[in-house]
Amino acid sequence: MNIDLKKYKEQKKAAKRRGIEFKLTFEEWYEWWQQTGHYHERGMYKGQYCMCRINDTGPYELGNIYCDLTSNNTRVAHAGKIVSDETKKKMSKPKSEAHKQSMRKPKSQKALDSYKIAAKKRGNNGVMNDAEARAKISQRMKEIWAERKAA
Repeated sequence: MNIDLKKYKEQKKAAKRRGIEFKLTFEEWYEWWQQTGHYHERGMYKGQYCMCRINDTGPYELGNIYCDLTSNNTRVAHAGKIVSDETKKKMSKPKSEAHKQSMRKPKSQKALDSYKIAAKKRGNNGVMNDAEARAKISQRMKEIWAERKAA
């Protein structure tokens, strides 16, 4: 199966699982991503781009979608939500010993781990080595600093 078609079907299936109508054909979906200029930067991790719905409501359809960083989309989706003290406590507690350990890692190590996970999900079987991951992190950090200087 074509990898693009597979990604389209995955997104459509995820929308259905979340109870959100998905009205884009494969051709519309593919063309829309190509026009955003972020087709190869799609994903659910920090620094990657996703298809967002205006005000996080309505179906995925042309006229109701835009492209933005995943972190911005998450921020918009959670804006204005009130979180109880009990929920805040649960969110700050580690879920397992492995989670507890990951909370202690420096940010650069977390980024390195996330690149390895992403490489594994892309089908590289985790082939991306530490040097490659560190190079990607370094490049992304340079881009972020350049964006901040330009702003």
